[in-house]
Amino acid sequence: REKIALLIDGNNSGAQPTFREFLGGLTAQELYEELRKQRYEDDDEAPIVNADRRLIYISNLDAWGILALVGTAPESLSRLLGDFMINYICASPSIGVSFSTEGPETFTMQFSLPFRVWRSNNGLMSDNRQKKPSGEPLRASRNATFLRYLGQCEGLPNHTDGIYATTMSCMVTGYDQWRWTGLVLLETWFDEILDDPSPDMITRYENDFQDGMISDPLCRGKDDATRTEWSPRPYFIRVLEIRIVQIYREWTFLFARLDERLKAITRRHKDLITRARVPAKEPREFQSRQAQILREFDEFERGFSELRDILEELAQDLKETVRSGESFMNTDVRYFINYDESEDASLCIPHLTQIRNTFNILEQLGMRLRDMQQKCRDLMDEAVSARKIYRVQLAPVAPSSHVHLFEPRVLAWITILTQPLIITAAIFGCDDIVTFKRNWQNFIIVMIVITVMLVIIVLFVLRLASGQWLFQTTKTCSDHTEDGRYAGEGTRDNIGREWEQQSAPRRTFFTGLVDRVQVQDIRRTMAGTPSARGQVMELEEANPT
Repeated sequence: REKIALLIDGNNSGAQPTFREFLGGLTAQELYEELRKQRYEDDDEAPIVNADRRLIYISNLDAWGILALVGTAPESLSRLLGDFMINYICASPSIGVSFSTEGPETFTMQFSLPFRVWRSNNGLMSDNRQKKPSGEPLRASRNATFLRYLGQCEGLPNHTDGIYATTMSCMVTGYDQWRWTGLVLLETWFDEILDDPSPDMITRYENDFQDGMISDPLCRGKDDATRTEWSPRPYFIRVLEIRIVQIYREWTFLFARLDERLKAITRRHKDLITRARVPAKEPREFQSRQAQILREFDEFERGFSELRDILEELAQDLKETVRSGESFMNTDVRYFINYDESEDASLCIPHLTQIRNTFNILEQLGMRLRDMQQKCRDLMDEAVSARKIYRVQLAPVAPSSHVHLFEPRVLAWITILTQPLIITAAIFGCDDIVTFKRNWQNFIIVMIVITVMLVIIVLFVLRLASGQWLFQTTKTCSDHTEDGRYAGEGTRDNIGREWEQQSAPRRTFFTGLVDRVQVQDIRRTMAGTPSARGQVMELEEANPT
């Protein structure tokens, strides 16, 4: 099975520290067997090295690891493991100090801090530990490769950018300053196994041991396990300092990658809006370009929506971490600077200063994250607005729209239909003009008469406005001849055919009146000329009245 744990037992009761044999990486079963062994020397048994200080380091804790811890925990530790495990599994942020009120008198210093990491691996990593009964992974994985493609950033084509949720938990508990246990739970399932393992992997400390050094895994290998603090308070503060700096660096690296992607996306988005405003030169180019621009607008909208969700998750985790740090620095920090209880308080001051500065920087990162969220919202709104404007510009404009004419027509017909009633009421209101008896029968008769008159007037106006009338005729120039041919076809055949295909101007009531007046004038003028009479008769036949 996979090696998940490291165990370092020793004491500092003699002239120099004494340690039990370092076994390297342990599986869950091997850890269970080691923790079952007697921790303190008994006078009736063979001498052993007392494990006054026990350091347990577990990576990617699973069900078997929990069984190894709970199944071998003494009474003082079993009461604390329940809440500690819940904080770790549920990724609940907390930093604090507590003392037992039941059972053995013990102290507990613990922290549990969830955070996010950015990794570029050959594929999206997934946590093998699952929640019951949903079957979902214990920790979430978010594929962020779409940001690289959306911003057209450079990167390894076969690598997947992922944002992974993880949690780091630590507990230091014991009876007094000499007998205590340190436990750290963290995760490395999102890291690829390389030739040079990360400082959180079990193989890293096995390699150090082969080189002749036992590094302290709880302190991330920064300290020698044989020279680290033997007092619980300075040791816990040292672990907290190292781990909070690690968390800060992970957040900083994550924000750097997101900021890089977001700047590239912003540049490409502005370029898209500029291209959308430039007209196409050819119709074929316009159609393909239109489809491409709309596709890019949709891609940006989906990308901004997913990025917004990612930023909300990051903001929640970071805000909870900062709140936990503020609460600790305002309350439980006094336990570590109390000079009356122990002389090791002076050892905690430098580490506490670094911890406070790191939490302040994390708070500033939270402000940057809020600015990034606002920028993402602005870009998303801009993308939606630009796409809508672009679609409106592409929509064809109809020369005459029934939708726009619907309201005026309705209002006009309402006015026409109500006019008879209004006019009749006005007439019946004239006392000096109306001489007949005003009753409802006469009122209806008058209204009917006015209605008929209005209908005639409206029809007359509509016919005039549309250019149609009872006297209108539509004919071609061939109507001027008897057999459908234009006069003079024999001499001008081509011109005649062209005139046959053309329509004569439409004749209306007014043009008929004008023609009649012209005929009368010509008749009076040319009455004495015999040759002109034939032309007048032809004109009368062509324009009958």
